[in-house]
Amino acid sequence: MAASSGIEQHLGEKLSILFRIEGDPEHPHSEVVGLLQRVTVDEAGARRLAVCRRDGSVVEVAEADVVRLKFIPIRGGPFRTPASWGSD
Repeated sequence: MAASSGIEQHLGEKLSILFRIEGDPEHPHSEVVGLLQRVTVDEAGARRLAVCRRDGSVVEVAEADVVRLKFIPIRGGPFRTPASWGSD
């Protein structure tokens, strides 16, 4: 499953991505949960989704490797920008 073409409108939203990985045939998938930080496009037109985890680490996932993408409603108080994003 590929992410929708309008995914840029969801920047800053919480999501879960199940994606394919290589190198371990017994564990062909991984998952990342966090905030959609950015969407980039390389020279070939392939998109990559950058997800910022709660600990501030950023995981980049090639859109072509996405198996499942699900947005998660944020419960509770207002959105807090992770410290790893820096301040403007």
